[in-house]
Amino acid sequence: MQSNNDQKSKYNITLNAEELKELNHSFTQAGIKWIAMFKGIWAEVAEVKNGQVTILATFPKRISDSPEPDLVLNIFLHCRAFNFINEVRQVLLLMYKDQGSAGSVRLENNLSENEKKLIAQASATFGSSKVHIGERLYKRKELLKIYQEN
Repeated sequence: MQSNNDQKSKYNITLNAEELKELNHSFTQAGIKWIAMFKGIWAEVAEVKNGQVTILATFPKRISDSPEPDLVLNIFLHCRAFNFINEVRQVLLLMYKDQGSAGSVRLENNLSENEKKLIAQASATFGSSKVHIGERLYKRKELLKIYQEN
């Protein structure tokens, strides 16, 4: 039987910049480019660190403030380069709404310091017309269930 510490160390994958670039290319080819063209939704993997995958997703203005993030997650889980599900502890999907003009990400007042840090990093990636509208954390058990269902 594995101890809790052994379990935690098992799910500790971290990708370097080149690996992350390859993963994002695969993610785009798996379907992100299609939902970008037809639904106005864009997503990319910001980082894979210590077993957590962080995905930044931008939804168009016309989508409700609580978009359904599972579409983005399903595309990610089935992209060619995502061959390390056995090393992932969780996926954090940070969601933004595109306000359609250049500017900066507007931060809400009730965010944790870690959320503020990730949003600041996203601002550099996405530009500044994005408003943070929420996040969805998928823990390992839920990830495996979704992965196996599709």
